[in-house]
Amino acid sequence: MVFHLLFCLVTIFQTGDFRPVPHLILEHELQEPWNVHHSTIHSSVYFLEDSGFSPEQAYSKFFNGEFTQIKGRAKFNKGYQTADWWFGITIENAMDKEQLYALAPFNAAIYKVDFFEFDGQGNIVDTDSAGYFIPLLLGKFNARNDSSPVFLPLKTKKIFLMKIDYNGGRSGTVFFLPNTHFSIMDDVWRGYYEGHFIGIYTAVVAIAFLGFLFFRKKVFLYLSAYSCCGLVNSTDNDRFLFMILDSETFTPIGPWLFPVIFLSWMLFIILFSIEIFKVFGKRVRLIPGLYPIIYVQFAFLILLVGSHFFFESKQLVFFYSLCHYLGFLDIALFLVFCALQVKVNPGLTAFVFFSKVLLVIDIGLVFFIHLGSILILPIELYFIQFGLMLDLLLITSGMLFNYFSSQEEKGQLLIE
Repeated sequence: MVFHLLFCLVTIFQTGDFRPVPHLILEHELQEPWNVHHSTIHSSVYFLEDSGFSPEQAYSKFFNGEFTQIKGRAKFNKGYQTADWWFGITIENAMDKEQLYALAPFNAAIYKVDFFEFDGQGNIVDTDSAGYFIPLLLGKFNARNDSSPVFLPLKTKKIFLMKIDYNGGRSGTVFFLPNTHFSIMDDVWRGYYEGHFIGIYTAVVAIAFLGFLFFRKKVFLYLSAYSCCGLVNSTDNDRFLFMILDSETFTPIGPWLFPVIFLSWMLFIILFSIEIFKVFGKRVRLIPGLYPIIYVQFAFLILLVGSHFFFESKQLVFFYSLCHYLGFLDIALFLVFCALQVKVNPGLTAFVFFSKVLLVIDIGLVFFIHLGSILILPIELYFIQFGLMLDLLLITSGMLFNYFSSQEEKGQLLIE
C-alpha cells in the first residue's frame, strides 16, 4: 500500500509534468513611467549546457525539467566559456491588446545567439540570429544590443529558446524584455551617454600623446596608453566598438579583446605610476624585479594575440582567465609600490593613490565578474567608466597644476 502511494506521488511529480514560470506582461506596467526595471526578467529564464542537441531536443528537455532556473533577476555567468548554452523562457501577454517587445540577452561578448520561437506542440514557427558574428543589418531587430522582436497577440503565451555561443569569450549575460519603444529610447540615451565618455577619453589620449611629443617624457606616453585602454574597454563593454567596426573586422578580435586590453591597462597604470614619481617625486623606491615582471606580461600578451593565428578562441580560454589573474596581481603590485613611496614622497603618494582608489576597486569587481560572479552585473561598466573618469580628471589636473607652477617659478627666477 505504502509502495503504491509512493509510486503515485513520483508519477505525479515526474519531470514530464514540469511547467516553466512564465514572464507576465501586465497592464499596470505599461501605465507606469517606463524604465529599465520594467524590462527586467525575474525567475523566468532557464539554462542548460549544450551537448550537441537540436532545437527540438532542447525544447523537449526544457519541458522535461532538465533546464536550471535562474532565481531572481535573470543573470547568467560562467566566466570565459568553451561551451554553448541554451536558455528558455515562456512569455505571456495577459492584456487585451497585442504587444511588440524585444527579447535581449545583454552581453557585448556574444559571438552568436540563435532565437527559436515554438508553438505549443514543439514546432519551430520562427527563427532569428544576432551577435557580433552577424552583421547588424541581417538581424530582424537592427539595434545595439543582441535582440529579437517578440510579437504577442492579446491573451497569448509564447515559448522561446536561445542558443548562445560565446566562442571562448566572457559569458556574463543579463536578460531583458523591453518594449520596442523603450529599446529605441535606451539606444538613443546610451549613445548620448557613451558619446560624452568617448569624447573625454579621446581628448585625454590625444592631449597626453601631444604632451609626449612636446616634452619627450614617458609619463605622458603611458598616460595616453592607459587612457586609450580605458577608451577601448568602455566602447567594447557597451557594444559601441562593434557598431563602429563592421562584423567582419570585429569577429576575429571579439573573444580576446577584453582580456588583452584589461591586462595592458593594468601594466600601463604601473608604468605611469613609476614615471610620475620619477618626474615629480624626490626619488623612487622600486619593487625588486618589477620591470622584468612587467616585460614578461607584455611578452605573454604578444604571444596570446599571435596564438590566434594557430588556435581557435575556445582553446585559449585558460589564457583569457589568466589575464585577469595577472591584472589582479598588477593591482596588488601597484598598491605595494605606492606603500614604498610613502616615506620619500608622502604628498605625491597620497595624490596618486586617491586618484586611482575608485578605479582599483572597480578593477577588483571586474576581476570577479569576468571569472563568474554576478555581483553587480550589468552595471560594472558604470563603475569602470566613473572610476577612470575620476582618475583622469585628478591626474591631468595635477599634472597641469605642476606644469604651470614650475613655469611660474622659472619666470620668477629669471626676473630675479
